[in-house]
Amino acid sequence: PVQSPIAIDDDIRVFTVVAALNVAGFDAELGSQFHPVRVEIRKVADELDPALLQRLKEFYRTHMAGGTHEDQLAKYISLAVVLTDPPFKPVAREESLPDDARSVLDFVPILQEFYQKAGVSRLWARVSPAYEREMDRIGPSIRSAIARADGYLRLVSGGTSTQTMRITVELAAPQNTVNVRSHHDDYSVVLGYSTTPKVDEIRHAYMHVRLNNFAAAAAFKVKGRLDLMALLASASGVQREFQSNFDNMFMESLVRAVELRLDKVPDATAQESVK
Repeated sequence: PVQSPIAIDDDIRVFTVVAALNVAGFDAELGSQFHPVRVEIRKVADELDPALLQRLKEFYRTHMAGGTHEDQLAKYISLAVVLTDPPFKPVAREESLPDDARSVLDFVPILQEFYQKAGVSRLWARVSPAYEREMDRIGPSIRSAIARADGYLRLVSGGTSTQTMRITVELAAPQNTVNVRSHHDDYSVVLGYSTTPKVDEIRHAYMHVRLNNFAAAAAFKVKGRLDLMALLASASGVQREFQSNFDNMFMESLVRAVELRLDKVPDATAQESVK
């Protein structure tokens, strides 16, 4: 059978990292109140070794880098997805890890200690049914969106893609958040709880998984690359990763064009979106 590049699955790495962050003082919440699972996880602080608790808080505080609580989650998710399952060891040499993951790499020894002393495996056993229910709830809409995308692209589900995407729900993360991270050929999408699944963001990441190799093979054939990049240099509101890298800009443009077609956007609206 063809192996699907997509998995909707729980992730003990993300769970442990986000649990440790909650104990360390990560207070961001984009919903009206904490999810009940997040409330339960934050109670871990009450019984944790005080010295370890202090080190967690100190690490989190000193690595905020002048940002807000809302700014912190992404780099820790980047770290989580380049670790193995317990005992949480980096999957590659430090110099090949993403920059934001490297910025908090010293969190790993504290994380390993937290996993042991906080009894994370027992905590996970207690709350995992809530995660299973959530993934069962959102799974059908995600799979439907992916099937529609494959249909439009005329791709066999699974195909020959070397890239993979793991979608996980993290109920201890702020509600309505979406974090997409990639390391080489592996994409990770981490979703906070949301009453309406963030299907568009998931589909967008999936398009990258499906189209990156095609785009990389085609990008070098584009004539006038320097002229196209010069147009971006003077444009306002363009993210640096697209303004400074033709391949990134080419890939993102292709994905957004496919999305306009998939969503059957009226011509006038599509033209405005392209501009």
